[in-house]
Amino acid sequence: MLAFTRVDVPKVVLLHADGSLTDLPVAAGSCANPNYEPQWFPNRKQLIYLTNGCGTGWDVAVTRLDATRTVDLTPEDNNQLGGVVSPDGSQIVFMKEEDVRHTHLWSMRTDGTDQRQLTFGPASERYPSFSPDGRWLAMGRWVGGGCQVWLMATDGTRLHRVTSGKAKNCVTSDEGAAGPEWSPTGRRIAFESRRSGRWQIHLLNPITKRVRQVTDLPGQNLSPTWLGGGRRIAFERWQAGGQPHLYSIRLDGTGVHRLTTVPSGQPAAWRRTQCRGRPGTVFGDGASNVLRGTHGDDVIVAGSGDDRVASGAGDDLVCGGGGEDRIITGTGADSAFGEAGTDWLSGGPGSDLLVGGPGRDWLRGGPGADHLED
Repeated sequence: MLAFTRVDVPKVVLLHADGSLTDLPVAAGSCANPNYEPQWFPNRKQLIYLTNGCGTGWDVAVTRLDATRTVDLTPEDNNQLGGVVSPDGSQIVFMKEEDVRHTHLWSMRTDGTDQRQLTFGPASERYPSFSPDGRWLAMGRWVGGGCQVWLMATDGTRLHRVTSGKAKNCVTSDEGAAGPEWSPTGRRIAFESRRSGRWQIHLLNPITKRVRQVTDLPGQNLSPTWLGGGRRIAFERWQAGGQPHLYSIRLDGTGVHRLTTVPSGQPAAWRRTQCRGRPGTVFGDGASNVLRGTHGDDVIVAGSGDDRVASGAGDDLVCGGGGEDRIITGTGADSAFGEAGTDWLSGGPGSDLLVGGPGRDWLRGGPGADHLED
């Protein structure tokens, strides 16, 4: 599922797998439109968003998708610029505008308490993105006359730059970089830059700092977000004289596909990057996938579709998604969790742990000493 800002209204809208659109559910009388900059909770049951509909200026609010609860998380301030939720769902890092030239990052618990400033000084930081393991933040940082992608530990330490080039600021970044978004595996960071003359989407290896351009399209291509298991990137595309729309593209630059028919921007794809607190290595993408483990120790994270999962020879950890999943463990000492949906879990030759979820599950042990919990 994809959330985005409908720019002609403006309001947050949900794009479903069948192409249908629904408005962001908000509890009656709470923090209504206009809404911007949606970001998902890992449980796919809640979103945070930026709004001035709470009656106290610009605030970060959270709403449940069943519209039973909507809360203003920052009622004491009116100068927030949106935020992002940690992979374990325990923390929000958000932007606060100190003055017209400076924006800094703050953190808080997901109930709005324990607010703490993370960045200081003359620099300005925008649009943070959590690494899949929750240990690092990527951000666009303007300092010394240029905007680049920087990394920082989530406690505010170990700040360092990972892109280079000429830049004016984080809005007109020239050869600089802005809007980073970490991939589900953590091996790449997508970002926007006009170092090629137009705004295009690029990929960065955060270890080697090598950069590769993905899009080579007319117009301006902005705000990348990873779809599902990281096989495609969704982005906002402006063409001359028109309104923006959302598109997706493969990582090799092929398969450009338009996603929306209404004016739309600021896409945010739901994805889960962890299984029981461990970063995933194999991911579903929201469709009905066949996911296979390797000979090593895998962490397999199914998507929202009806997935078929076969773990490999290592000691694997498997988390089902929201669909009707079929999980077959391998030869190692595996742990499989059905999660939501009606799931089918079968143990392999090793000593396995099979745990059903809240749906109606079917569990079968294998030849090893298995432990089953429904």
